[in-house]
Amino acid sequence: MRKFTFYTVTGLLLVIIVEVLFTGIILVQDNYYSSGHITISLIRDKLREHCDPETEPYFMAQPNLTFVNNPAKEVGGISLVNSHGYRGVALPLEQDNERVRVLFLGESTTFGFGVADYHDAFPHIVDSLFSGSVEVLNGGLLAATSAEVLSHYLFKYRYYKSDIVVVKLGMNELNRYLVSDSFQPDYTHHRNIHFDFPRIPESGKILLRSTFLSWVIINTFYLPRYNYGFALENEGNPFAKFIRWFPESLNIDSLYHAGDFKLSPYYMNLMTLINTAKMDDAKVVLLSNIYNPDFSDDENVDWRHYKDYCALYNNIMAQIAISEDVNLIDLRELNIPQSSWIDDCHLNEFGHGVIAPMVARGLRGLVLPVNEEPFRQNMSDTALIKPREISVP
Repeated sequence: MRKFTFYTVTGLLLVIIVEVLFTGIILVQDNYYSSGHITISLIRDKLREHCDPETEPYFMAQPNLTFVNNPAKEVGGISLVNSHGYRGVALPLEQDNERVRVLFLGESTTFGFGVADYHDAFPHIVDSLFSGSVEVLNGGLLAATSAEVLSHYLFKYRYYKSDIVVVKLGMNELNRYLVSDSFQPDYTHHRNIHFDFPRIPESGKILLRSTFLSWVIINTFYLPRYNYGFALENEGNPFAKFIRWFPESLNIDSLYHAGDFKLSPYYMNLMTLINTAKMDDAKVVLLSNIYNPDFSDDENVDWRHYKDYCALYNNIMAQIAISEDVNLIDLRELNIPQSSWIDDCHLNEFGHGVIAPMVARGLRGLVLPVNEEPFRQNMSDTALIKPREISVP
């Protein structure tokens, strides 16, 4: 009996010591040896489904759509998106016949990344400027390229039967992955769709109550993969597997230097999106890309490349607007105060307030009679800037 008690007490003490030791190891690994925002504690909480909404990832993997804005994510105690996966109030599929439905598609600059209250993002300011004549759906997708925006329209947003589709695309297609030696037009060389955690059975969650077993399980099966793939990118990911069907000699640089931009995914995806929306009886309006002209980063060797390709994409957009007979609003005409920029391409609520009147002005002819007084009273002087097509070199 004494031996049993001795071994029992000794075993319990060893378990406690091991648990305390690995609690310390996890803390050290989380704080000093983790990759980016991926930590053992975060993965453990995610697997146990005990994740704090503030530490939830911005994205959630979803077939066909690739990824969506995560409805479980909160920033500053405010939900990132509604339960349907987009910003603002969730709209029914059935349209209100008394109002014009305007769908905004794009990436984080359309979403309003960095703007805490969705009412202060420019699509929703446009909504307020029309005094109830329109209903806006902000389909901006964080980190999106033209590929994801196209898939979101094809498989989701076209069911909302919008009257007007406003598109602002390109800012996430200015990066170095476009000139990668493994470049593929479907962006599989860049996008990782296996970044979300698979669910584990309840019996498995019991094992994760132990810090020692959690450390072993996560370091063995999860951390090596999710260190690379948690934030959508495949760059440097040894687990990345994709079919390479595009000629190795071609990437965005070689296509554009050859003057053959019609083979670029940006051109192809934007053309497909426009023609599909027109087939759905929607009017299409394009918004040019803008960036912070005073942004500089001496360590960012891609900054000049970034600016050159932003101009190039704007010119591609202009040519598409002409060939497809769609409206184009050149936001580069706006005088946006330097204090309105958060970084290279995102604006704060004041910057969105500068953009919104010009966008509303460009939409006015598609929404209201020319002399609609309530609209005129809501417009600032900024709205009087006349949209024009971007010049094509």
